Amino acid sequence: MSTYVTAVDFGSGKIAVAVGEKRDGRVHVVHYESAQATGIRYGEIFNDYQVSRILNPMIRKAEQVIGETISSAVVSISGKFIRTTDAEARDKQKDPNRRISMEDVKRMIAEQYTRAAGGDSILEVAPQSYNVDDQIGLSGSDLEGIRSSVLDGYFKLIIGKKQQLDKRRSVLSECSLSIRKAIFSPVASARAVLTAQEMDNGVALVDIGKDLTEVVIVKENVIRDAFVIPFAGESITNDIKNLTNFTATWAETTKLANGSCLEEKVPDGKMLELVGEEGNVEGSVDLLLLTRIIEARMSEILDAVKYLIDNSEYGTRIPAGVVITGGTAYLNHLPLLAGAILGRKVRLAAPRSAIADDSVEAALDTVSSTVVGLLLEFYEPRLSTTLNAAQRPEAPLSGGFRFSEPERKKADKVERVERVEKAEKFAAEPVAAEPAAAKPAPEPKKEKPRKEKGNGLAGFNKFMGTLFGDSDAGDNV
Repeated sequence: MSTYVTAVDFGSGKIAVAVGEKRDGRVHVVHYESAQATGIRYGEIFNDYQVSRILNPMIRKAEQVIGETISSAVVSISGKFIRTTDAEARDKQKDPNRRISMEDVKRMIAEQYTRAAGGDSILEVAPQSYNVDDQIGLSGSDLEGIRSSVLDGYFKLIIGKKQQLDKRRSVLSECSLSIRKAIFSPVASARAVLTAQEMDNGVALVDIGKDLTEVVIVKENVIRDAFVIPFAGESITNDIKNLTNFTATWAETTKLANGSCLEEKVPDGKMLELVGEEGNVEGSVDLLLLTRIIEARMSEILDAVKYLIDNSEYGTRIPAGVVITGGTAYLNHLPLLAGAILGRKVRLAAPRSAIADDSVEAALDTVSSTVVGLLLEFYEPRLSTTLNAAQRPEAPLSGGFRFSEPERKKADKVERVERVEKAEKFAAEPVAAEPAAAKPAPEPKKEKPRKEKGNGLAGFNKFMGTLFGDSDAGDNV
């Protein structure tokens, strides 16, 4: 049986393939390759034929390196329309002396993947806490051996388009592969670059890629929240292209080679000349202008990150600050700008300390954080509960703590009766005629904020409209 595991990251800017092996307690990345992606936009595959044509030779090359046939892969999954919601579950049985087992806990988590998601797919289930009798706020590791007939679980569900998982299956099938696991991209990135202390104390991971800026908040080694912002490094490149009349290639090259995020760090009057392969000067730009373009757009990206973090339940509970990774992380002076805007300590991170020192050099860069994290989470899951793709349940599981059928029917009947009673009471209330001089209406009772977040976070559309105008916000979110 092979000891190698293959991971494939379907990023917006690139497709990355990494092969790893666990030896002596460390993951050794023995092969890494990336290629420019076509057929993918905003983390979503829209042309699986183009993607499979890129991936297939990469897989064949990896097979040559390890001397084995690759039949499956751990893959990343993301997208523009990611949202999160909270979920609760209760498992109950008649025997009050039954001890809770870890199999019961795993079964409860697995059943969350079967919840209806409006035609979408539940990408990740993040257990938040459990209650047993009068013991509240327990972690999964606290539960084993407790005697109880009732187990309450509270979860954060990360939801995305079901067709994206189907398209990844299609692409891998064209390359004679199957999906081993599908892991939410920023969860994998977090696993690769966050320290154990950061994950325990509380931290926000920000992965700035080409089309997407992905954010996850981790505290007490649990994914507490997740967001996807539909603009990132490509937005900066487009701004440079439009304001300098560069080609897209020159705009990207100039951004990476000379880009700075702080105007105050750049000398005035310095010009950059773009020299082609034959030594011809193909264009020039004032370095100060280039910096102003980059700073303006990066500030907007960081403003959106700050808005989402501050409006989450954990905005004031991440003392470890913010860790930035991804392909756009190397812009000069980014930590200084991010620290000023986010109001938190900031560090840049790559997966160097997470894998063995003899791993291939290319796997140690910030652009490889996601694909390396896929390997790490497969070998030793810490943040993801994602099931093996072949084991994902399509219906509620049997066994363990469960409502018996009579109890479930009784609970459903009580809920229906309560709904009918509320509807009848509302319908029976008389509608008062409006007086000639109506009294001021009382202040409406404030509703609790919706639990569903991500791109559906209340107020985020309005915030995006403030940044980019109403039309842009409508297109992006």
